[in-house]
Amino acid sequence: MHFDYVRFASPDFDYSRTSLEAFGKWLKPQLSKVEYRRLQESLKTIAGAAETYTDKFGDFQRQQVTSLVDRIYRAVKRDAQR
Repeated sequence: MHFDYVRFASPDFDYSRTSLEAFGKWLKPQLSKVEYRRLQESLKTIAGAAETYTDKFGDFQRQQVTSLVDRIYRAVKRDAQR
């Protein structure tokens, strides 16, 4: 199995509720109390947090892709050893 240039379709991809909720959980520990209050305000709109923290949302998306590829790799290796 070979993955070549794994990525999101575009930076504007996946503003699903599931993705945005996961982003909020991922982002929270990285914020000060003031920033967290700002996050809470931005969450009143569906994509508010991603729009407020665009750089962090990009980091989050890249981490999600990396995590997916890592999980697939480990599953393939585990199954190959059986």
